[in-house]
Amino acid sequence: MRFDPVLDDGPIPTAARSIERDGRLCQILAPLDWTTARLDAWLDIVQAMGLAGGKLAHVLDGYPQEYALKLATAGLEQGVLCDATEAEGFRLAVIAALEAGLMVMAAPRRQAPTPVINLDSAAFEARVSGLRHERQQITLRPVLEMATRRLQSVCDAVRRCEGDRTACADPLENPALARAAWEARDIGLTDKAIAAAIEIGAGGGDMPGLPNPILTPGAPILVFAERAQFTETGPGAQRAVETVRNGSTLLAALSQDDACALGAESSAPRACLLATAFETVVGFDIERFEACLAVVTAACEIELGINGSTDPTRTLSLGLAGVADWLVSRGLAYGSKEGQAAATALLALTTASALAASAEIAARIGPAPAFTAGPDQYLERIAAQIRQEDNLGEGILPRRAHAGLVAALRAAAASGMRNLRLTSLIEDREISLSLGGQPLGIAQSPGAVTIAEGEDGETWRVLSEAAIRGLGLVGDDVDVARVWALGRRTLEGSPALGHPALRAAGFTSHEIDAVERALASGADLDEAFGPTVLGDGFLRDVLGATTNQIGALGFDALALAGFSSDAVAQARAYAFGHGTLQDAVGLSASAKNLFDPTTASDLIAMQCALAPFVCTPAPLRVAMEHGASETEVLSAIALAAASGARAIELSVAATDGALVLNLPPKRIEMPPAQAVVERETIVERIIERDATRRKLPDRRKGYIQKAAVGGHKVYLHTGEYDDGELGEIFIDMHKEGAAFRSLMNNFAIAVSLGLQHGVPLDEFVDAFVFTRFDPSGPVTGNDQVRSATSILDYVFRELGVSYLGRHDLANADPDALNADGIGRGKADETAPNPLDDEPLPASKFISRGFSRGASADNLVFLPFTSKGTGETSVWPAADICAACGDLAVVKKGQSLICQTCGIRADQAQNP
Repeated sequence: MRFDPVLDDGPIPTAARSIERDGRLCQILAPLDWTTARLDAWLDIVQAMGLAGGKLAHVLDGYPQEYALKLATAGLEQGVLCDATEAEGFRLAVIAALEAGLMVMAAPRRQAPTPVINLDSAAFEARVSGLRHERQQITLRPVLEMATRRLQSVCDAVRRCEGDRTACADPLENPALARAAWEARDIGLTDKAIAAAIEIGAGGGDMPGLPNPILTPGAPILVFAERAQFTETGPGAQRAVETVRNGSTLLAALSQDDACALGAESSAPRACLLATAFETVVGFDIERFEACLAVVTAACEIELGINGSTDPTRTLSLGLAGVADWLVSRGLAYGSKEGQAAATALLALTTASALAASAEIAARIGPAPAFTAGPDQYLERIAAQIRQEDNLGEGILPRRAHAGLVAALRAAAASGMRNLRLTSLIEDREISLSLGGQPLGIAQSPGAVTIAEGEDGETWRVLSEAAIRGLGLVGDDVDVARVWALGRRTLEGSPALGHPALRAAGFTSHEIDAVERALASGADLDEAFGPTVLGDGFLRDVLGATTNQIGALGFDALALAGFSSDAVAQARAYAFGHGTLQDAVGLSASAKNLFDPTTASDLIAMQCALAPFVCTPAPLRVAMEHGASETEVLSAIALAAASGARAIELSVAATDGALVLNLPPKRIEMPPAQAVVERETIVERIIERDATRRKLPDRRKGYIQKAAVGGHKVYLHTGEYDDGELGEIFIDMHKEGAAFRSLMNNFAIAVSLGLQHGVPLDEFVDAFVFTRFDPSGPVTGNDQVRSATSILDYVFRELGVSYLGRHDLANADPDALNADGIGRGKADETAPNPLDDEPLPASKFISRGFSRGASADNLVFLPFTSKGTGETSVWPAADICAACGDLAVVKKGQSLICQTCGIRADQAQNP
């Protein structure tokens, strides 16, 4: 085979590009006109093919060189390439085509062909039943996952608890476990399941995860059906409705040959040529196009040998990308007869070149096994088409395609066909992205506006090369089209929001110049009229905006200035363009027709025109909205079948994840009158507090607790609201590093802000008790908390005991929380305290400074029970002291002595 050079104008211009791959930033030498998105998609394809790359000094990281060498070596071994000279020419041609972006090679979609099921067979019923079961699994899985998460929370509440294991597994003793259990019960889980989760958590385990079933809801079912079955009353249409309404996608081929082609295409090597890359200023470069097709056909055949394919037809998937843009570049509308004829001639030329290359390979290593089984329908269809009188029309391209088909059929008759199916128009998003977003097959053009990217990664909108060439051919001004589509990047001369209108609204030359500079630098209209450009002073003083309005998300200065939404929309179109040339003012009707949106009838007409030269047809996609009725689906199927399409892909949109059912009001069943039992009415008052900060009074009460945790002094200061609720804390420590002291101070500030914004104290207590880090150990100076696992554990134990009545957090043994502690002994714990039976003056608990002397001095607190035995204490009779006023005068021996001031009663009465 002869492999002519595919590039005659020397190496392509390249530049080093930065791109993120596998979490790291890489430098890759890439063509100048490639965007980052295209380069990223191209690298995904070559890496999926098992290529290593890594040659930084080579174009595209050396992937084209590596892949070309792999193909050339395998081609020599398989006999596709006859000698080293031919292999070297093939290798250079592959490298040039890949580096220039003329073509893309990709691995097969599947390892094996997609099985074809007869629509009337029992296998189809079994397949639909299996997909229905998979859909049920998908539907139930979120519910099962939620239940598993709730039970896992129960396990975690037990497993992460530190302390007595029995108490950790008791919801009455473990508040976190109680909350998790209530959350599990609220979603309908039984107490038996919750108890099982508690047992698992107590054993240190986790809930078992859900199995991962192999779900294939997105894979279409490929079926074969006669066209007559797809009428509104036909049995095929009824079966299709049942399938798609179960959430499956149905791909129906309306002939046996097309069904086999669609099945084999899924496991075939994929290759695609970019049609617009071969259009030059002097016309379509036919020689280079045919040379690329010879290269790509041989490359795909070699790939079949590398993959060890057993397909008797040796199907290839050769496609074209950018056909719609190629028509625009030639000044032809997609929906016109001329456009359909040109696309047909291009596809005929593609088929002729691929057939010729396949016949030449067959002459060397033999035809496909299925070629000798009988006459090929595809070749007969082509032969019948070129025997027609009109052939492919007039022009260089149609004549070249006709001559190529005639020569290819003769070669096939002489040597056979190595590949019975070659061309395909099936859309492929992966390949489309690697070719700059150009759609494959007969898909419509992406539009006149595209994205350009500079070396620094900055992107901007530009008119596509196809649009510029097409406008030049129909005789329209490109500058007019560019202004309409892309805008002017200025408001000067805007009819709705021009400079006079802005001055009338209070804008001065200073603000107008700032807006113009922002628009010229790439800012959109909202940014140009935002606070960062106009300034807060202008917005407040001239437009009357408040501080809250300026800081709000979505602040609209133009609306505040009195401009209507229509005026803003017109100004936006004036400055940034309309993005399309469909309704452009100043362009001819011929130019507008180039960019008319493609309709369904245009797609069907194009598909029917290309059908004789396509081995694997592009299915006509019929996508129904969710909730479509059976009649609507049947009608859509019948219309698609009657249009002449060779294959139909039918699907119904899945249920929206944000679906909200329209339910009637919930009915409350009232009990029968005779069953009503009078009960005590309990009125519960629910007070909702917003998230605003509730500030403490300037003069506040609280207490200071001094203690030492593991020998480290800690001072805890509290501040309270007037109702006694805790509102702030301060934590001071001595002899610690400045960093640790600052960290504790700021932690206390964060807790105080949380308390003042409505976070309950018990949430902080549950979160920080039992935290373990040094300093820790015995606590001295606190009669309730005698040991702690950390400073935070001590602080929140103290707050829980003092403000929440959480006496379960108190401990009397300083070694209770130490793993090696043995306690103080029962005798020490029950030893009586001689001070427990004495009254305590109120001054011990009430601050005279806070009350400013307003509290009485003769108040005392009398204990009611002894701490040791719980029995009522017998207190000696006491009188009021005449000296200090306390009820503290008791008899000691033969004298009456005041226990507060120490004066005998007779001395107080007779000073």
